[in-house]
Amino acid sequence: MHYFTRFCFFISMFIMVTSCEEEVDVNADWKNIPVVYGLLNQNDSVHYIKLNKAFLGDASAINMAQESDSLFYDDAEVYINQIINGQISKRLNFVAVDTIPKPEGLFANDRNSIYVYEGKIQALNNSGNPYTYELHVNIPSANKHCTSAIELISGARIVDPSSIREIALNSYDIGSVNAKYETGENGRIYQMVFRFYYLEVTNEGDTIKDCPPIEIYWPVTIVVGAGSQIGLEFPVEKFYDILLDSIQENENLTRLVRYPKSVSFTLHAADENFQIYSSLSEPAAGVVQEKPFFTNINNGVGLFAARLTKQTFNKVSNPTISTLANDTITEHLNFADLNNPYYLSKK
Repeated sequence: MHYFTRFCFFISMFIMVTSCEEEVDVNADWKNIPVVYGLLNQNDSVHYIKLNKAFLGDASAINMAQESDSLFYDDAEVYINQIINGQISKRLNFVAVDTIPKPEGLFANDRNSIYVYEGKIQALNNSGNPYTYELHVNIPSANKHCTSAIELISGARIVDPSSIREIALNSYDIGSVNAKYETGENGRIYQMVFRFYYLEVTNEGDTIKDCPPIEIYWPVTIVVGAGSQIGLEFPVEKFYDILLDSIQENENLTRLVRYPKSVSFTLHAADENFQIYSSLSEPAAGVVQEKPFFTNINNGVGLFAARLTKQTFNKVSNPTISTLANDTITEHLNFADLNNPYYLSKK
């Protein structure tokens, strides 16, 4: 869904760019424009490249969008060269699969070809030198060879909290949750996310449900250069406000704080290519609504960028569990206290 949404954005941008011309020949020669997306993350074991066609023809655009042949190439070769010191050290061959379903909508969904490579990649070699990842998309039937190149993000990390620190959410109106991260090479845009995990158990005790976490997003930060440490915090009161808004009272359920992985801190980082693309995708806030069109795909359009995720899990303090179970503002949510067999079994 993520790739498909961004594909639709580029199709829309392509249409808007052509519509801004003073004179448009609707019967002009058909142009074959590959649309390519790829986000590389060395923490992933599976990597994806999305390839589609931007199309313009004599028929209705809506009708053409409902034909898979208008959206995909049948003879594309997709690979990435891993390069160090100007030499190819490895070739990553991507294979087309159709196992990820596309939601119903304007575009045909009987096919959803995505190019996949399974395997680990590295930002740096054993000497600490960065690899360059050079994308190639070769389409003989279109006489197109698209390329792009990036380096991965390295060195970005979560400084605080460490994985052994207990997180205290002991009182509604006292204290704050603090975090800190360090920026890395090739990183440009960062965001940290806090998540609180809990379970629901029926009163009969025969069904345990892992519920969607309570999430708090810190603001996006744009930082140039590596080695800067960014401190973050939010008041504990904010956590309880979101918790109370998110969970409904249900006397037929008992709720448990997941233990010991009760909360997580996740750092998301992306490179300059993604930051520029993201900023140009946002709605225009000023009088001038037109924005530049960004692509870093040679001989095509789209985005090839680096991203990185770092995550640490922490348990909450015992007073936090007691507060959730017994405090007047949360007792109606039926969180169990520390005497529940679930917690006793985790000690």
